[in-house]
Amino acid sequence: MTKPQASKDDLSALIAGAETAIEHQAATARPANRSQSSNRSVILMALALAGLAYSGNTLWQRFAAPSQADVARDLSLVVDQARAEIESARQQTGSLPAVMPNAALASVVQYQADSGQYQIVVNMMGVKVTLQKDGSKITELGVN
Repeated sequence: MTKPQASKDDLSALIAGAETAIEHQAATARPANRSQSSNRSVILMALALAGLAYSGNTLWQRFAAPSQADVARDLSLVVDQARAEIESARQQTGSLPAVMPNAALASVVQYQADSGQYQIVVNMMGVKVTLQKDGSKITELGVN
């Protein structure tokens, strides 16, 4: 059997049909690609903003001075720790130590012992916390 020869009109119709099919596939594929691209852009933008917010917060916390209330709270804890160190040394030796037993605290705390009693003073960043000889604690703000 011999194949009938296709006419030019039949070939033109096939080419036109193929072009139409390709255009239809391209048209239906574009919105999916655009939505994926759009989703990626939104995700990348959100990640960039989150990173920027995190960096800004980190810088703010690093370079912004703490409030006097925060400093007072921290210094009060330092005074309590110094008292615990002194009382521990007193229990071990039976008397007050001549100097602050903890070298790290000694660099920040002023310690004075006198006839069985002692006073602890910490002064930093405009806040002064004093543990009096009678055991009372005084906090002063705005002190140089």
